[in-house]
Amino acid sequence: MLRRRPAGRGGHARAGLCRQGVPFRLESIEQADVARAYERPLVLVRPDGHVAWRGSHVEHAGQVVDTVRGAA
Repeated sequence: MLRRRPAGRGGHARAGLCRQGVPFRLESIEQADVARAYERPLVLVRPDGHVAWRGSHVEHAGQVVDTVRGAA
């Protein structure tokens, strides 16, 4: 997951994805132009570069997990 500093948080998503056994790494975007290109403070990017989810916050990590795997 990419997060824009300082607005993005990713701890809830990290916990939820790790509980599901999904490999996960949290990276911060420092460059303003790159952060603007993603349009949201939090972006989940698959290993192949596909943007699987983007949002402003994560209230329930399970929602992100379900959305990404097509169960939502």
